Amino acid sequence: MNDFDIGLVLEAIRKNTDFRLKFSTIADEIVDKVYTFYKNENCTCRSTIVNWIKSNQAKVEELINSFKTLFENLKQTAAPVAPTAQVPVAEKVAAPVQAPVVASTTMKIGSIEVIERTPQAYASLFDKIKQERWVFRGLNVAPMIQDGKEVWFVFFY
Repeated sequence: MNDFDIGLVLEAIRKNTDFRLKFSTIADEIVDKVYTFYKNENCTCRSTIVNWIKSNQAKVEELINSFKTLFENLKQTAAPVAPTAQVPVAEKVAAPVQAPVVASTTMKIGSIEVIERTPQAYASLFDKIKQERWVFRGLNVAPMIQDGKEVWFVFFY
């Protein structure tokens, strides 16, 4: 069974309820994958279905013969669903090289800075971040009142 025929079977699973039910009956060990594929044609279960079709060609051919009209119509309409994406396999290589940590950075994960609630104070904080090369994944800003004064708590994570 070639890729075109497998693509037709996948197309029939997605488009024809009767075929999907019969296919699910003969492929009962992968019925969950069949229904997942029916709902989402880009699911990772596609390769499992293709492998099952390849290893059970006689059963699938028999099923196709019982749905001859459907398959003739599918062959004449739009291109069928591709059976699998061809992804190149990377060769085994040595362990990845770790980039050296720049000595002039300042780790700020988990720290809090308190600044005045003004755009100028916020801008000066970011100037300081750039100059000192702070390292963090993100930040949250929360308005607070500290000692009767409006401030921003900037939490770095």
